[in-house]
Amino acid sequence: MAVIPADGEGVARGIAILRAGGGLGIFPEGVIAPALVPARAGTGILAMRAKAPIVPVAISGTDRIRAWRSIFRPTRVTIRFGEPIDAGAWPAGPGQAQELTDLVMRRIAEMLPEIYRGAYAAEVATQEAERQAVS
Repeated sequence: MAVIPADGEGVARGIAILRAGGGLGIFPEGVIAPALVPARAGTGILAMRAKAPIVPVAISGTDRIRAWRSIFRPTRVTIRFGEPIDAGAWPAGPGQAQELTDLVMRRIAEMLPEIYRGAYAAEVATQEAERQAVS
């Protein structure tokens, strides 16, 4: 396991790893926050250039981990995996990488408890309301 910098060299290394069939774990927000914040386009850029699928992963509960207390009272952390998104089939063009990244973030937000959805809460609530209206 290694860390790849978010610069030109890191993008090239990431694309090479993906094209070779490897995987990358990316936090599209670029920061550690208690709830989702608007993501940067890097995830979409990497996946589109490498024509690699993106598997949205939602992790919740890590904010409750306390090192000394977790020894005696284990904290429940939930990890959910969404359906892969085929970035290779995504249309190229201005703003498309950001749109792809935003789709990934909405899919992640859908799998999270409402309190963690942050910047994507309103969009997910609207989608859920539309689904309920149709059913």
